[in-house]
Amino acid sequence: MNLIDNFLEKDRTWYLIEDKLRKKRLRQSESLFTLANGYMGLRGIHDLPLSDSYPGLFVAGLYDRTLFNNKELVNLPNPIPILICLNGSLISLDRNISDYLRILNMKKALLLFRASWKLKANTKLQYESIRLVHATRKHLIMILGNVNVQGTDKLTLMSLLDANVHNSPLDEMVRVDHLRILKKRALDDGGIYMELETRFTKVRIGIASKIVADAIDDIYVFDQGRSMVEVLKIKGGKSFFRKYVTVYTSKEVEDVEDACLSELNKAVGQRWKSLVDEHVKHWEKLWSISDIIVEGDDEAQHLVRYNIFQLLQVMDSEYGIPARGLHGEGYSGHIFWEMDIYMLPFYALLHPEAARKILLYRYKMLDDARKNAIRNGFRGAQYPWEATDDGEEVTPSKIIDLVTGRSFRIWTGEEEIHITADVAYAFDYYYRATKDDKFLFKYGLEVMFETARFWASRVKYRAGKGYIIDKVMGPDEMHEHVDNSAYVNFMAKWNLLTAYEYYHMAKRIMPKELEKIANKIGLSEDEVRYWKIIAENIYLPWDKKTGFIEQFEGYNSLRDMLVKDIDIKAFNMLQEELKKTKLIKQADVVLLLYILGDQFDLKTKRVNYEYYEPRTLHLSSLSPAPYAIIASEIGKMDDAYKYFMMAAKMDLEDIRGDLDKGVHTGCIGGLWQVVVNGFAGVRLGRNELIINPRLPPHWRRLTFKLRYRNALLKVDISKKKILIKVERITSPIILKVIGEKKTITKEGVYEWPMKHNAKILK
Repeated sequence: MNLIDNFLEKDRTWYLIEDKLRKKRLRQSESLFTLANGYMGLRGIHDLPLSDSYPGLFVAGLYDRTLFNNKELVNLPNPIPILICLNGSLISLDRNISDYLRILNMKKALLLFRASWKLKANTKLQYESIRLVHATRKHLIMILGNVNVQGTDKLTLMSLLDANVHNSPLDEMVRVDHLRILKKRALDDGGIYMELETRFTKVRIGIASKIVADAIDDIYVFDQGRSMVEVLKIKGGKSFFRKYVTVYTSKEVEDVEDACLSELNKAVGQRWKSLVDEHVKHWEKLWSISDIIVEGDDEAQHLVRYNIFQLLQVMDSEYGIPARGLHGEGYSGHIFWEMDIYMLPFYALLHPEAARKILLYRYKMLDDARKNAIRNGFRGAQYPWEATDDGEEVTPSKIIDLVTGRSFRIWTGEEEIHITADVAYAFDYYYRATKDDKFLFKYGLEVMFETARFWASRVKYRAGKGYIIDKVMGPDEMHEHVDNSAYVNFMAKWNLLTAYEYYHMAKRIMPKELEKIANKIGLSEDEVRYWKIIAENIYLPWDKKTGFIEQFEGYNSLRDMLVKDIDIKAFNMLQEELKKTKLIKQADVVLLLYILGDQFDLKTKRVNYEYYEPRTLHLSSLSPAPYAIIASEIGKMDDAYKYFMMAAKMDLEDIRGDLDKGVHTGCIGGLWQVVVNGFAGVRLGRNELIINPRLPPHWRRLTFKLRYRNALLKVDISKKKILIKVERITSPIILKVIGEKKTITKEGVYEWPMKHNAKILK
């Protein structure tokens, strides 16, 4: 019974540990212990089922319509349950358990479990297992286990494939059964297969399962309606077993049954150790690029690794990354702007191939975004606030409280139009990080031009102000129907000017490719010239004399309130009352100061941070990271560290109280940016990489890697110096470290002395 000991680490910062069963936090733990590989996510339920559990198997991009004609990520049959039957009685985690340990090994992406039971007549049962969602064989799930009973030999293992699952399974009033079973059968050489279809979108799903064990006395399968059970009679009371599960959908292959069974047979026919080694080696490779080493703060080291682990788990999807990952049903599995603003920078600077998949997902919905713009009376492309597997806007216009019958109007789908500029920002960020000209000309320019077109048609001219944008909502979702949101107007201006610049860059270096794009979308040089005129005359609520940026037109006339003057725990002001105050839900202007940071000096950043920080409620997981970054930049390191820890613990301490519905991927991406863009001071210039660190005082050293254009950089920041090791460089790059600019043309280690009072230099 030493199976899991072979997969333990000496450094506990690689672990999430659960040393006892906490039933009150069961569903939260299941989100934290989720395993995923970009294609699918498997919630961290126990091998032995528990009644309050929330099983979840989600495949990226697999949506179905609900009773309200919305779309949601489909919860697939539960492939995990393994039942242990001893002398005719089922063993339960609820009773007689004498030892319990569950470890998520983030370094190897393995879920390890060990438990023992003291039973009657001096019988002791020991059980341990290893679970993985394979990193390279995207359609494969494996469970390896040992079971040992001392004092009896009447042992039975039962492996289930259970389709008694629903979306929103814990609320019978909104429970949705998306799956219709098409076929199910026992396989000739052992194992079970089930094929299902989504009720509305008609996507077929195949799931195959097989358990292989030592010391089998008998094996058979029986059908329980919406579940199938594979039963193994074990000789001698102990066995080492391997359970294999394969999943395919008709979105990837035509014959899901053939694909499932072929994958299953390959896995069963291969040595289990080689399959695990293949998985572990892939994760070692991921961590060799992605790890961040923090010296002087073990808690921060652990928290940073947890957040990076989650970013690595959800990457590589061709259908975007849901706001709650592949970890739960939060927001119905919809995809929001945090993928573009909060998550993409991690991938662009470390795993550009994953960043390209995110951007291709947005490119593929361009036609739908065009239709969305036309439907709303505009030109160009208007991206949906909430998206699924296409560009259809799926934000509900209202929600109904099924208990009271009251309906609540939802405006985000109509007013949070900044998503269109956020998508353009992601394409530009990727290009600045990679200088991938081929991708830019094949995909990026068209998105840039069509999003600029949208803004040109969305603005209105108002005498005395110039071009204004009315009836919108900024990132602070507390104030609706506002005019001239600073975030929206600045981002629209940025989008228009950046598209203008890209047009003229393309005209200069690739005129033929530009001509093809212009002909495709009917773009003229006069139209592009008009973009610049609009951009230069967009109204910005910015007092350049004082540096203060009014969050939106009329914000200054609202009733002033500070967070410190209210009891957040007893905070029950109605939405209509909140709209009348200066309290804001989350980072808005402060986020703008970060993502368009080169447009604002330190005075402007300081003035606005100090004004908005005491008025921000941080009622969104997206809020702490921008505050941490700007606080670091202006030298408020106590604040910076406070907000860093808030972001870092968002899931682990369930700060928002909704972890049962999945992790907060936007916050997770933001946490990486706090460390790299905040404390390490990394910024992407147009043609240079800027580094200007300001570490928390108790951090002795910070080490991380970046892929910048055609080079791999290892950045090592200590109290006295900055070392940058340059590898794999194929063309010159420009580094600007604490104000000193160097053109790097060859591999080597480059050094800069640390200047603690350095300012952010443009």
